[in-house]
Amino acid sequence: MSGATGLSTLSTVVMAHPSRRAQAEGLRGRHPRLDISVVFDPEPEGPPSALRTAAVAWSRVGPAATHHLVLQDDVTLCRGFEHLVTFAIGTRPSEAIVLFSEWSGPTGQVGRLAALLGRTWTPVAEHSVPPVGIVLSRELALGFADFISSTARPGMDRDSQLLYEYLNSAGVVPHVCVPNLVEHDLFATSSIWPGNVTKGLRRSMCFADDVAGPWDFRAGPSALPPFIPYHSYKSLSAMTAFARDADNHWRYGHTAEVLAAMGVDLSGLEAEFGESLAEFSDRLGRLVSPAFLHESWLTAAALGMSVPPDRMHPDGSRPSVVSNVVGTLVQGPLRRVLSATALAHLAEVAEPFLFAGLTRGEQLRREQAAAFADPDWRRVGERVSVRKGVTP
Repeated sequence: MSGATGLSTLSTVVMAHPSRRAQAEGLRGRHPRLDISVVFDPEPEGPPSALRTAAVAWSRVGPAATHHLVLQDDVTLCRGFEHLVTFAIGTRPSEAIVLFSEWSGPTGQVGRLAALLGRTWTPVAEHSVPPVGIVLSRELALGFADFISSTARPGMDRDSQLLYEYLNSAGVVPHVCVPNLVEHDLFATSSIWPGNVTKGLRRSMCFADDVAGPWDFRAGPSALPPFIPYHSYKSLSAMTAFARDADNHWRYGHTAEVLAAMGVDLSGLEAEFGESLAEFSDRLGRLVSPAFLHESWLTAAALGMSVPPDRMHPDGSRPSVVSNVVGTLVQGPLRRVLSATALAHLAEVAEPFLFAGLTRGEQLRREQAAAFADPDWRRVGERVSVRKGVTP
């Protein structure tokens, strides 16, 4: 753009590989008011590199722009995107605004937690920034382009990790808007990101078009919880991130082990899972195995335990955003296994089953408040088969 956004002016770039020119040009054509520029990998014959293309994309800030939006080429923008992104920028003009977070992993889970609490912002929970759609101020955008040029080394290809390092060095905490204003769409296509086909379908944990508005982006963000339960798409196990350090690195362990080490009595949960499974088995049993459903239900219950008491829509309401984030909880782990059609059906069928687990977890937190008051994370780490480093 340069398109006016209230007191701000936004320039917009789509970063693409030449093999996906049609997708990039299509995105530009659907949103003429954004006046999108398309930048291609400057070395298209070399190994795919998002970082190489990002260096160009972040340097292309419009002459009069106060903010700069960089999108990947395989996205859909929500209805009313120009208005909503304007609103978001106006509420956080000096921060990094992340417009997408995928449906599996710790950052997706804290987005769900924000939705459960009725919040519209959450900090990124990992040592990387989801790069599908991001807005930075002019200064941050140009600074990141320079940072890539001065920092990137041969073999580096992930712009998401380097962007986190840059923002961290600048004292800026990236925040994800909830719901997401951008959806990530294409699957099994060539990409500037290596290994795209093996990653499976990476969609939003809560896309704005799928839930009822309006949303007030003026509200403050939810804080990162001390532990983040999530259902891993790599192991298909219920995992929990805990003991976060200053650089957003966590320790990881199986959720049941972590909760037990915290002092949570889980003796009744197995029976309650069995009862819930029996209630929904006629429909769920034809889609996925009981072993997988156990891990999903445990994740939902643990997510309920991570919600502060009496904060999860205490009026008893169940807004569409809550149903949506519970449904996508079961989809993310199977993104490499099921088709988009099968995943959509699974979410519809599993949502009431998982909501029962979520509610039971929230109840259990109230019943066993002492276990959640001030966990000794060092002691928890000693009792759990801890994994460090890359998110398992």
